[in-house]
Amino acid sequence: MRTWFLYPALAATLCLTAATPALARPAHAAAPGSSGEPHASRIVWTQVLNAQFSRQRIVSARPDGSGLRALTHPGPNHMDYNAVISPDGSQVVFERDPLTRGPSVIGMVSATGRGEHIVPLPCASPCAGVANPSWTPDGRRIVFTRVIGPFDGPGGAARSAVLYTARPDGSGMRRLSPPGIDGVYEDGFARFAASGKYLIFARNRN
Repeated sequence: MRTWFLYPALAATLCLTAATPALARPAHAAAPGSSGEPHASRIVWTQVLNAQFSRQRIVSARPDGSGLRALTHPGPNHMDYNAVISPDGSQVVFERDPLTRGPSVIGMVSATGRGEHIVPLPCASPCAGVANPSWTPDGRRIVFTRVIGPFDGPGGAARSAVLYTARPDGSGMRRLSPPGIDGVYEDGFARFAASGKYLIFARNRN
């Protein structure tokens, strides 16, 4: 059973660097892109490129669908999805999953489509991957689910699948979910309110 929780970010972000004063830069004040338009005037989504759903990339466009721009270029047998724009509109974080064996990873690319790269988050075995990325309200950290095997829980659930945060360069990883829930609950799809006061996330009971 999946349940959505909303609670004060003060309780949820004790492991963050410091209390955040709302937004450092409002989204509408984002730096202009290569076309001269603000990044905040565009939306991002996953574009499926074939009927088998085996080719998926992140694209952006204006809200009316014009000005389509490919942001990511996954290789064969990889899919990009779960894209989230940074609070200042300059970066897009996303999840990249392999169709074959291998861990899921988190990628980042500028809103102009430049600088696509994988965020080097620590994920050595038994870590099975990182997923469902998002941002803290000030854009200084990303939020994600870190999945730890083995998958020997109820119904094949992971030993642990809880929320962590890290800097955009992958350093300074810290746990965000409360201790003691591993193997019983799984936390994911975290989103902060624009004010920074609340965090909403999905909690699945194994």
